[in-house]
Amino acid sequence: MLGVYIPTAPTSGSTPEASQMNGFPGGKGATVRFFEYPYLNTDFKDINFVSGGYLNNEYRGNITGVLDIEYYSGYPPTVQPYGYADIWIGNFLMEITGYYYAQQTGVYNISGAADDSLTVFLGAGSAFECCGQTNNFTASNFVFSNLYGTGEDIYMEAGLYYPFKAIFVNYAYASLLSLNLTLPDGSKDTTIGNNLYSFYDSDPSNCPVISESHTSEVSSIASTASTASTASTASTATTATTATT
Repeated sequence: MLGVYIPTAPTSGSTPEASQMNGFPGGKGATVRFFEYPYLNTDFKDINFVSGGYLNNEYRGNITGVLDIEYYSGYPPTVQPYGYADIWIGNFLMEITGYYYAQQTGVYNISGAADDSLTVFLGAGSAFECCGQTNNFTASNFVFSNLYGTGEDIYMEAGLYYPFKAIFVNYAYASLLSLNLTLPDGSKDTTIGNNLYSFYDSDPSNCPVISESHTSEVSSIASTASTASTASTASTATTATTATT
């Protein structure tokens, strides 16, 4: 029995729904699909493109079992993404999917960087429908984009699996992909792939939804962080005033 996370909105402090699914394990690590991407094309700036429009681009192939999704092509670019050779690294697109296994219960923060574009979707009905990882699904409600935001707070529950999809685009020359999750205890997951799993697709009826609200937990942590930041700023100002008096 596997739990699947369904976030409701791409805003900081998003509240999830939880689901249970009877899945069939396929293996550890991310599944990566590669697509052609036109040189210097700026479609990646359109959220409709990264949500699903890219599926109209020429598909080149896929690999599975990627345990660390961080990538740097080098400068000049010479390093193939995850060792996959059948793609021109000067301009290409990757779709990275899997079910993220939450290690702790609480509020996670997702952040990252990219050259040129990285958009992350999380949850059933957002990244892809549970029990349908390999379907050509139009994603929605991104939780991170290096173009549109710096990071999101998301509540996850330990022991559950969360549909995950990241769309990465390099539109010219060298490229970089970096993504990490800050866990509730403050530690970081910088490889992501070590906690991603693939499951064979099955009937959606194996994924009944259970609604849960964690707005108060997320809001409380956000409020505490804001109060601490304000107090720290006030303390610094007081110290500076005292020092100059």
